[in-house]
Amino acid sequence: MKDIIIKGFGPDDPLFPEYKSDGKTAKALFVDIETTGLNPEKDEVWEIAGVAFEFQFRRPTKVLESFNFLQMPTTGVTEEMTRLSGVFEKDLKGRIFDLDLLKTHFESVDIIVAHNAAFDRGFINKMGLGVNKVWFCSWKDIDWRSFGMPCSTLIHLCWHHGFWYEAHRAVADCRAAVKLLSMSPDKDDSITYFKLMVDEGSKRKTRLYAYGSEFKFKEILKDNKFKWDPEAKVWWKEFYDEETEHHVNLMSSVYKGTPTPALVPVPMTKRFLKLK
Repeated sequence: MKDIIIKGFGPDDPLFPEYKSDGKTAKALFVDIETTGLNPEKDEVWEIAGVAFEFQFRRPTKVLESFNFLQMPTTGVTEEMTRLSGVFEKDLKGRIFDLDLLKTHFESVDIIVAHNAAFDRGFINKMGLGVNKVWFCSWKDIDWRSFGMPCSTLIHLCWHHGFWYEAHRAVADCRAAVKLLSMSPDKDDSITYFKLMVDEGSKRKTRLYAYGSEFKFKEILKDNKFKWDPEAKVWWKEFYDEETEHHVNLMSSVYKGTPTPALVPVPMTKRFLKLK
């Protein structure tokens, strides 16, 4: 394995070389949040940041703007928040999100990206932001293991690509992630991680809900990578549309007559959400 020289990446460093766009471009927004916990139903966002950029042919071409908003949570600043993010009571005192301005940022772009979109989207949609947008995930929509990176946390991916930054603050995470996505996995710099992410995330998927499946078939479902939803009390799995026939055949060994499993297409605007 070759040695990697790791350089610091600061708030004033450029994210990527800008490219002259030839024709129509689209806009992306990379977002990150800091929260008081993991549950969007009871926990709160206290920091939300974003970096907007243009892209063409699925390559980032120009940074447009960045933003960072803070808000004091109802719990106040906890010791855990200070330990993880270095934020103190004085930093958030009197701060309130400007939701109108945030909505302007979110509505002005074509796609939204986050490093753990399933987590970020739950909180951000609850704020009324990015609800009907197409979301992509720089963690799940890129097969980092295939590039020799078993750990796909953002900070480890950045280290692997030769730079480090002050993590656990939203705007720094956004800048680092956009820089990472603009890079290429090999010498062919025409293929960026951003392109790989959008290509993968644009593939149509279906969810299968194994409603009413008997307990004795639990191991079959687990072996086939179904997940258990404890709230809905159902085993489910998401897969590419072309794999539908395989999974329907699999269900024939789980179901004999009724009830029957439910196949639900996943709209692009509903990625990373629970389908009802």
